[in-house]
Amino acid sequence: MEQVIHLIIVAGLLIWILYNISNWLIKIILIIGAIALGSLALAVIPAGVIWNFRQVWQQMRQDKSQQILAIILPIVTVLAGISLGLFWQLGFTNLWIPIAICFNTLPLLTILVYRPIQRLILIRQYRKSERDLISP
Repeated sequence: MEQVIHLIIVAGLLIWILYNISNWLIKIILIIGAIALGSLALAVIPAGVIWNFRQVWQQMRQDKSQQILAIILPIVTVLAGISLGLFWQLGFTNLWIPIAICFNTLPLLTILVYRPIQRLILIRQYRKSERDLISP
């Protein structure tokens, strides 16, 4: 009878040890996986942004009318990002930061919003004039 009790105690102790070891292993594996996914995200996301930025820049450079825009757009984007990052970290502690945000994001918004709207207006005018040319 005493041997059975010792066997039950040893089996319970082994189960408890295996349970704790498996918990630690799962935690270690999850931490390593999270670090790997985070590292992958830190490598892939900027690489994708840079790749897309490069593609847009090459397309804009090929179009002769947009060569100046191809130079101005990245500069204004970087300046707006720096201004917003400073504002995010410092807040309204310095008056120059909101002013810099205004002066950097207004040209960026103008480039990114006004030009497509202007293009849509031109397309609409062209299609409207096309209807007048066609007579049944």
